[in-house]
Amino acid sequence: MFITFEGIEGCGKSTQAKRIANRLEKEGVSLILTREPGGTPIGNDIRQILLSSKNRDLPPLAELLLYEADRALHMSSVVKPALAEQKWVLCDRFFDATTAYQGYARGQDLHVTTRLNEIASAGITPDITFLLDCPVTVGIKRALTRNAESEVTGQDRFEREKNRVSRSGSQWVSGYCEEKPGSICGGGCHPRGKPSGRGHFFGP
Repeated sequence: MFITFEGIEGCGKSTQAKRIANRLEKEGVSLILTREPGGTPIGNDIRQILLSSKNRDLPPLAELLLYEADRALHMSSVVKPALAEQKWVLCDRFFDATTAYQGYARGQDLHVTTRLNEIASAGITPDITFLLDCPVTVGIKRALTRNAESEVTGQDRFEREKNRVSRSGSQWVSGYCEEKPGSICGGGCHPRGKPSGRGHFFGP
């Protein structure tokens, strides 16, 4: 079983992914919880490049290809082996995020973006996608607060591009559940520790 979690920055997807992983483990499910970008050691280096505020001038095509390089490595060394061992894979972000942000929001050719997603993911698609949404202003504030609380500095390129990227990505997300079967949508604007709207999301 391959489950992905999508949504704008600060919507609570990482929190929900951890909660669901904990719940499944209590039920005896063998699983791994991973993320994109950064699900491998090399991927984590790629993540630092992508998120660094020093790289604000990174060309959109170069950004897209970095995400796909991370995905190709992640799929071959983490996701595919885990699925082959009959483990459940829960992944914080996958190619839907790439379509929304690097494709739609950055103005890349969506046919090219989709084809690169297919190649990098080796044709593997999620069995279920959970999509969380919330107002962009709320998500960005949460993300910046999270970075400050964890003393993360210089890793907020997308948060600080909110007008150009986050709002466009959110617009794409708004029609996502109507277009894609197998997706479960819900709100991510509830306080931590409480269920989050539709989609049967879990509390602690």
